[in-house]
Amino acid sequence: MVAKTFELQPIGRLTVVKNRANRNVRITISPEGKVRISIPYYAPYKVGIDFARSRSDWIIKHAIKPMLISHGQTIGKRSVIYFKKQTNNSLRITTRIQGDKIVISYPLGISFTNELVQTAAKSAAIKAIKKDALSLLPARVKILSDNYSLPVNKVKIKRLKSRWGSCDREANITLNLFLIQLPEELVDYVILHELAHTKQLNHSPQFWSFLEQISPDVKILRKRLKNYRPELIFGSNGLNQA
Repeated sequence: MVAKTFELQPIGRLTVVKNRANRNVRITISPEGKVRISIPYYAPYKVGIDFARSRSDWIIKHAIKPMLISHGQTIGKRSVIYFKKQTNNSLRITTRIQGDKIVISYPLGISFTNELVQTAAKSAAIKAIKKDALSLLPARVKILSDNYSLPVNKVKIKRLKSRWGSCDREANITLNLFLIQLPEELVDYVILHELAHTKQLNHSPQFWSFLEQISPDVKILRKRLKNYRPELIFGSNGLNQA
């Protein structure tokens, strides 16, 4: 694959990728709002640019711009971001997690809105979320597994692109680290969904029937879950900016 990045108004930045496996032109938008146009390998880049122009309204509607992380903003359920200007001449951006505090120190002369500072803040926030997920989610799986006599082999916590969880034939369950941010009833729903797969490794009528036995509000919870995406959840901002 080869790719080039273009600035196209009113869309903004997009990447056109030439892929040997492609026969048609396709648009994909990442959870971070990055726009990617895939075209056949031997097609000129103009094909992707023209296609993006023809779908500009759709792209603008569906491309979610990255949210700016601010001083005092909550991440997930309890962590809080603090931006701090360094008092020396260091040019390094450093991060540290102290309990529920995520402290981002950045050089004098730049703002917390700087792209590198924001990238560091997001990376630190994800580390904090994963720390909570590793601490709490496997324990919750164990409780629900014991309650419903659905044995589990291993529990893994990972950053998944689009799924909240998965279960394989050996009863190994993988959960998305961002799951820890959701309301408790949705966390339990996802875990029970994966536990149900230890009995039915498919989405057959038998699977949904069994899941409804252990999670009676499955239809309501499944609908509510669609309101969330596996990504950082931003809470309220503090009053004072760094």
